[in-house]
Amino acid sequence: MTQACKEYQREKEKCK
Repeated sequence: MTQACKEYQREKEKCK
C-alpha cells in the first residue's frame, strides 16, 4: 500500500 493509497482510505476506505 502506498502513501497515496492510505490517504485515499481515510476518505473512501476503499483501496486496491
